[in-house]
Amino acid sequence: TKYGVVALSECLSRELRPEGIGVSVLCPMMVQTNIGANSARDRPGAEPALSGLAGVSERPPEGGTIDADQVARRVVRAVRAGELYILTHPESRAFIRKRFERIDASFEG
Repeated sequence: TKYGVVALSECLSRELRPEGIGVSVLCPMMVQTNIGANSARDRPGAEPALSGLAGVSERPPEGGTIDADQVARRVVRAVRAGELYILTHPESRAFIRKRFERIDASFEG
């Protein structure tokens, strides 16, 4: 679903730009939230999410956890600047590059 939101945002950006409407998509990594506490409270018997972090997977990504306030400031700057992609962690660059290299390599086969 996350990739679907990115693709939808890319399409909307292209279609709405001529109308003067901007589109931005937030792609955060580890953000300090209360999601773990809220998950456990809302679902009795459920295990809380790892340290209350959004975006937790089986293997934590490289890089640090940032506060929601830092993400909010980044979002405001990006929207004002008309940026499509709002990336919160520079560490994600290698992952993104590798993904697009795999996509590009599919032309070779």
